Amino acid sequence: MMELTFRLARKRMNLSLEEVAKKVGISYPTLQRLEKDTSKIKMETATKLAEIYCIDPINLYFGKESDYIKLVRETYQARCEV
Repeated sequence: MMELTFRLARKRMNLSLEEVAKKVGISYPTLQRLEKDTSKIKMETATKLAEIYCIDPINLYFGKESDYIKLVRETYQARCEV
C-alpha cells in the first residue's frame, strides 16, 4: 500500500482544514503549511492528525507533498511502460 499525504488523509475523512486545525490546536495556516511539507512536523502533531484521520502514522507520507506527487507519477509511468 502506498502512503497517503496528510491532505489526502484529511480529505478521505471529509474534514476541512478549519475543523482539523481546531481539533489539533494549531492554526489554519500552520496546518495548511504542514500539508505541503511534513518533513519538520512534530511527532505529537503527526500522531494527533493520524488519530483524527483514523490511520496508522506509518501509512502517512512525511516530506514535501510535491515530492510525493512526483514519486507517484514516476511509479505509475513505470507500470504503464511495461
